[in-house]
Amino acid sequence: MPWDRKLSCPVWSPSKPGMPQKMRFHRLAVFICLSLLVAPACRLADPPAPPAPGEERNGKDRGGPKDSSIDALGPVGSAARQLLRPQPFTEIVIEVAFVNGREPKSATLDHLTDEIGRAAQKTVTIDTHEIPGGRGSYSSQDIRNLSGSRRNKTSAPKASVFLAFLDGRFAEDDQALGVAVAATVAAVFPDRIGSLSNLLQPGGVEQAVATHELGHILALVNIGYESASDREDPEHPNHSSNKSSVMYWAVETLSVADVFSGGPPDRFDEADIADLRMLAGTS
Repeated sequence: MPWDRKLSCPVWSPSKPGMPQKMRFHRLAVFICLSLLVAPACRLADPPAPPAPGEERNGKDRGGPKDSSIDALGPVGSAARQLLRPQPFTEIVIEVAFVNGREPKSATLDHLTDEIGRAAQKTVTIDTHEIPGGRGSYSSQDIRNLSGSRRNKTSAPKASVFLAFLDGRFAEDDQALGVAVAATVAAVFPDRIGSLSNLLQPGGVEQAVATHELGHILALVNIGYESASDREDPEHPNHSSNKSSVMYWAVETLSVADVFSGGPPDRFDEADIADLRMLAGTS
């Protein structure tokens, strides 16, 4: 009896011409018996195991956000509700990856711990590690690929956010000081920030830019929701029109030196916080 190796089950083949009727019946009987014995194994392949509670699929599962899993490489802002809601994630880990010579200042890390903790109403911890650089420029896909190979997976009760401090610049916008490229992935470009050192204190700009990009990961402003506050800048979508908010559009560009002579804001304003409370379901 021939076997289909793809199906792992017996396959009926017609009797040969001239075969006696008794032999044909015998052949059929043998086929039926074998089919009954191996039927449980007759399938194309075992279905993939479902993710464990809180497991992150790193962009492979595009079925939309779930209460216990995060699509790390989904659209920017798509993980905000899961990051902000009280359960199942009670802690946010910001995985800070940096190229040699671009390690963020300790004041920046302290500020992120405090400000993202205030915004999310959760414990925020920082995990730092060095990564290779030397690229000169990074596309959105380069940054997403980097995050996939250099980060830990989200596992409840901890949710992971990847923030890279890279050498060079953003390939898709030479004016950018930072960028959010996926649901839990963002990058800051210290070399571009350093080019403003004769105009602004780089340390203050660095922590403002890092906070701004994490704000986008938390869906600010109006990323996938509609704010009760009419503050979105019509000329700069998904940014605040309030110059006192860290989500003001100029914070993440070289224009920051033209707009803020005394340094950019580095905190979320009251309207930002109200939106985050709404997304968390705690307002």
